[in-house]
Amino acid sequence: MKKSVKFLVATVALTAGMLVFSKADSKAAVTGVTQTEGDNSSIGLQWNADLGAKSYAIQFSQDGSTWVTVQTTSSASDTVYSLTAGSTYYARVGSFSTYSWKIDKTNTPTPASGWSEPVEVVTAPNADGMTLIQTGAATNSVTMKSSDVVGANLYQLYTGDFQIGESTTSTIKSSVALNTGTSYDVKCYPCRKAETTGFIAKSGYASKWGVKTLTNKVDSSNFGFTNIWYNLNDYKIGIYADSAVGAYDGVQVQLQTPAGKNKRTCSNAGNTVEITNFNGTFYRYRIRTYVSCGNNKKAYSAWSSYRYAGLSSKISAKANKKSVKLSWSKVKNASGYKVMISTSKESGFKTVKSTKAKTTALTIKKCGKSKIKKHKTYYIRILASTKSGKKTYKSDLINTYEFYIY
Repeated sequence: MKKSVKFLVATVALTAGMLVFSKADSKAAVTGVTQTEGDNSSIGLQWNADLGAKSYAIQFSQDGSTWVTVQTTSSASDTVYSLTAGSTYYARVGSFSTYSWKIDKTNTPTPASGWSEPVEVVTAPNADGMTLIQTGAATNSVTMKSSDVVGANLYQLYTGDFQIGESTTSTIKSSVALNTGTSYDVKCYPCRKAETTGFIAKSGYASKWGVKTLTNKVDSSNFGFTNIWYNLNDYKIGIYADSAVGAYDGVQVQLQTPAGKNKRTCSNAGNTVEITNFNGTFYRYRIRTYVSCGNNKKAYSAWSSYRYAGLSSKISAKANKKSVKLSWSKVKNASGYKVMISTSKESGFKTVKSTKAKTTALTIKKCGKSKIKKHKTYYIRILASTKSGKKTYKSDLINTYEFYIY
């Protein structure tokens, strides 16, 4: 019985020794192979250091079956160079107990522990010659279009170091809320993304400065007639204060009848639009800003509310010692006129009479409560008005006529 116990103890001890020996002899393959860098010709890799290994061999494949040793190293990270831009490779690493320069790159033996699991790795596409234009805008976003880049399966938009959007196509809309009416310098990176790891390789980019979001609609108090050349029948309508609007490329002005029928739509770069042949018709008008979006396309802000204006194209006055006979040409679409008089060019105007649309002449005998006097200069204003629905709108512009009583 004692002999049996001794034999059993010896057997257990031998078995334990065999297990320890077996564990020390079976070495595991390299783990944790990951891509750390990627430009258009190189890929950086790192992995978990293998205890006892003196060197490592890195192999690459493009199909997952034919492998080529591209690098040997003594560290647990390295960079592989001379790769093709915008490409996908598969990488694996093996550890060796010999020094790295002794590993045969042409006919590399299988490591004792085997090769690591293959990892998908990518290089960045080449951005040389890439173009970028703005194709759309909203109050809080922009849309960009780049030329297609070989090997790119992802495009990313940046302003400065801040990413604002990405797309799997070369048309990219920003997804981060941008400031309204603001100009940005935008960069677009062509990228290649590894499907299995999610690593994104990018290097060069195309840029576009002056990319703008749309402004809010222009306030009705911030636009109107900026230049008036009545005798030339030439005017400019535009924005008074750009600082209250934001960044934009140009403006568009629309003239309509008071009932809303479009008559003219004019656009111009900058903050004003020239309007000719304005005299003689009463219009309602509005304005909006635009952003140029390449290929002669524009993105427009919302329209402002309406303003109203109408001027007579001709005024005449015949004066004698006691009165003035005033007449003016009819303003199309006007519903009436208000005639005023003053001895001052800028102030003190008294109403002479308000007339209906058909009345375009009257005789003036007084300036306020005072009779017309000789050897005196008088100023007459004719303010046209129009009706739209139940509302009456006065003209932004007023005809002013100066005459002297001899």
